[in-house]
Amino acid sequence: MHTRASCLSLPFIKMQDVGMHELATSPSLTRNRVILLIALSCLLIGRTQISHCEETVGISSQNARYLEFKQFLSNKRPPIAYANVARSSLFYFNNGKQWTNDVEYEASLQPNTFYVKQLGTSYDPNTNRCTIAGASYFDKWYVNEYHQVTIASQDPAISGTNTPLEKITAERLDLLEDVLNLGIFGLNSHSVIWSNDNFVAIATRPDESISVSGHIVGGNASRPDYMEYRCSNRKELTYKVTFKYKDDGNRPSWMPFKIITAVSSLQPGARVIAFTNTVEQLVIGLTNVGKFGYVYKDFLPLYFSVTNGNLVVYSNGVGYVRLGNSYQTVQSPTTTLLSNPRRLKAVRILFYIVIFLSVIIFWWLATRGPQGNETDKNK
Repeated sequence: MHTRASCLSLPFIKMQDVGMHELATSPSLTRNRVILLIALSCLLIGRTQISHCEETVGISSQNARYLEFKQFLSNKRPPIAYANVARSSLFYFNNGKQWTNDVEYEASLQPNTFYVKQLGTSYDPNTNRCTIAGASYFDKWYVNEYHQVTIASQDPAISGTNTPLEKITAERLDLLEDVLNLGIFGLNSHSVIWSNDNFVAIATRPDESISVSGHIVGGNASRPDYMEYRCSNRKELTYKVTFKYKDDGNRPSWMPFKIITAVSSLQPGARVIAFTNTVEQLVIGLTNVGKFGYVYKDFLPLYFSVTNGNLVVYSNGVGYVRLGNSYQTVQSPTTTLLSNPRRLKAVRILFYIVIFLSVIIFWWLATRGPQGNETDKNK
């Protein structure tokens, strides 16, 4: 790696080698010397900039193999115009039962704004409904499967601190990153340092930060076959991540299609646990977003209006929902009737049953009335 100090060792021309008389009487010589000095200065600046870039991403020129793959893991996450990924069902449970299908996410991560859409919900994994968490330039927001909205300003002076929206949006981003980190759980991409095909990094897990060390193996110049690593908190475990590629144009050529992680233990008799994440589509770069970034209204059905009872707004750490002409406080988007899909579904079913029974009773009374009158007359 070149540094600023090494760049300063370039062979500069000593000005004392050129006398004042020569400078005054030899215009062509002076012009040539000046041009040479300018060229060397440009070279110095260029080498310094390259050195700065290499130090920023933690990848030196000797690590040219798998360069884009390494940069994706090492750099601050580049903007993602569109991502469609699937996370292994092994991570999801409902009432103690593991989900049978992988969970699919759609997302876009742009500067200061994003959304992550989860297809299917923990209440009904097979539903066509979805839940969406995101942030505009000014607000964080969440839309549940019944198009009910919870919103909080990104300014804590307005919304308060530690609102449920902060947890929900952070969790959604973590779920997406679990796939985009290519098999390294909780990877802090700013911490990755490469030495040829070996790396060390920091990963953040619940309540702790751990060190990770490993290497990538095989493949061609841009596509590794697999990666192995270990974590400081569980040294008896070995993580082997195998990469499968698919040339269908739906993702960069160096990005794996299937990311298969196998966790094995040195303890005798321990079984290998394996799970697979999928990158169906990935487009890296900037994309057009609205004037205010991604806003919740972009994800509601056409002509759908967020009206009475469908909107919870957080102010000073407290959620408020409008019910009729008054406002009711709520503690969490998931603890109220309006935001709990199970309870809301039960109320709706009860409402439809009442309407159905009312129609039946009305019909029965309407058809029975004349017959009853004729019977009384015959008597």
